[in-house]
Amino acid sequence: MVWTVTLLRVRMVTQANSRLLWFALLTLTLGQTLQIEGMYRAVEDLVGAPGSAAVLKHSFALFSAANTAAVVAHLLPPGAQPHTPRRTWLAFSAALAVSVLPWLIDPPRTLPPSLQHRAEYYDNTWHSLVHWASFLGYLGWALWVASRLCWRFRRVEEHAPTRTAVTLVGLGTTIGGAYIVEKTITVLGWWWGHGPALIEFDQAAEAAVLALSVSLIAIGTAYEAGWDRLAGRRRDRQLREQWRGLAAFVDQLQREFPDIETPAALTTAERLVAGVAMIHEGLRRLTAYAPPPGPHTHGVIDDDLALCRLAGWLHQALTAKKTGALDAYPITGSPVADTGRTDHTARYLESLYRQAETIERSLRTPTRATTATEVTP
Repeated sequence: MVWTVTLLRVRMVTQANSRLLWFALLTLTLGQTLQIEGMYRAVEDLVGAPGSAAVLKHSFALFSAANTAAVVAHLLPPGAQPHTPRRTWLAFSAALAVSVLPWLIDPPRTLPPSLQHRAEYYDNTWHSLVHWASFLGYLGWALWVASRLCWRFRRVEEHAPTRTAVTLVGLGTTIGGAYIVEKTITVLGWWWGHGPALIEFDQAAEAAVLALSVSLIAIGTAYEAGWDRLAGRRRDRQLREQWRGLAAFVDQLQREFPDIETPAALTTAERLVAGVAMIHEGLRRLTAYAPPPGPHTHGVIDDDLALCRLAGWLHQALTAKKTGALDAYPITGSPVADTGRTDHTARYLESLYRQAETIERSLRTPTRATTATEVTP
């Protein structure tokens, strides 16, 4: 799932802040890939030093944490920044160097037997203590900074999808703090000679914490983009439905006024805007065949009486135009007020045309005369 989210969000590299987040997600994903025992052992066999895959995995995690902390420095105002970008990367460089140093100076020679099937490395020597101390120290600080930022932004963010995304990421980084606690207990247990007894506890606790934490961070990172995509599809579907509702009205006016040309439209939204504009022009020209009822304020959808009156005028004007009547009245503006929202106006115009069509059908249907046999004596 994490790889899927990472690849789907590759467009994040186009902007500075989102680029940092994407690199954080990418390196987190690479680190999680080394949780797979087969991948972990392949790296160990390639390097030839026990624990080398764990060092690489933790290096990815440190880089991910550094990118997350750098995002904080960009987002917060200068006076509220808990650190500067330079300090972030200096601290990352120091933590990375210290964590790798034991394997550069004196790499471990053997793997503790209890770790044969664990994609992790501990021992009771200085190697493990120095490595884990630098790694957990920097990671804990970065998780704390990220969590504080998420909860602060959540309180002030008004856009619901963004607030949900920030909440999910904040939950993931907060739960990630349990990883720091669990690993600290495990490292100290190995240092005091109780490491093999903690293998099952470490494996179960790490799997539970990382599965929940990484999943929440991945979902939170992808949530807003997913929401926007679904909202876009929902919006496109609504626009298509609105266009289908207006199509008959547009066709009717194009038959009556063939010289009215609608501009070329590439998308449904553009076609809907063009259709509304064309209808407004047609309505404006129809005012020459029948004067509209009252001033040009009939765009209020909630005004049913105004809609009925305007529908009656539309039917009268269209009938006069179709029967060849002369344009005996001065042309005025469109009698439908523009609300400033195309979808809002389109719904009103669709209702107007339907009501005018209802009037036309009712006039075409003859009223059935009452016969003498139906009269009660």
